[in-house]
Order: sequence, then structure tokens, then C-alpha cells
Amino acid sequence: MEKDAPQFEEYVREQLYSGVDGDENPLIPGYTEDPYFKKTYGEHWKKNAERYKNWKTKIQKPKPSYLGFSARGNNTPNLIIRGDFYSSISLIDLFPWHKQFFIVRTSL
Repeated sequence: MEKDAPQFEEYVREQLYSGVDGDENPLIPGYTEDPYFKKTYGEHWKKNAERYKNWKTKIQKPKPSYLGFSARGNNTPNLIIRGDFYSSISLIDLFPWHKQFFIVRTSL
């Protein structure tokens, strides 16, 4: 399991880049549904959510995954600005004597 850890971690990163969770459902909330914008910007929340969504799409354009995932939608969060979250993803072997149980975690 330990020798395969980097490959599993990369699979999880690729899945998140594609904007899907472990069950292949889109990550939520989308930018235009995120309560952060309503709370922070009040009546101007929609305009700011749209601007943020467009900026995030510009800095990392959605593209299909080499694992077969479709490109994430423009409103689906990509969880990356600097890459700290993605870099912190690691595999934890829960039961070293039983090679089928592990979790992937992040240190953030």
C-alpha cells in the first residue's frame, strides 16, 4: 500500500480538479450558491460571486481528466488558488496488517 500511496493521492487530486466528490457528484456549493458571498457582500453578492467564478475559471480552465472525469462546470468550485490544499493530501494506512483499509486526508 505504501508504494502505491502517491498514485492514490494523485487520483484524489485529479478527482477534485474535476470538481467531483468521492461519489462522483459535483462539489457543492457552487460559486453562485455559496453563502459566503451573501454574508460578505450583502445585496451585491451575485455580482461578486459571478466575478469570482469567472476569475477562477480564467486561472484554471476546466478540462477533462485523464481518469475519465468530465471537465468541471464553471460554477463548480475547483478548491485551488495556490495549491496548498492539494499539496497536503496524503494517504493514511488505517490497518497496516490489512491492506484494503486506508483514508486520504489533508493537513489543512
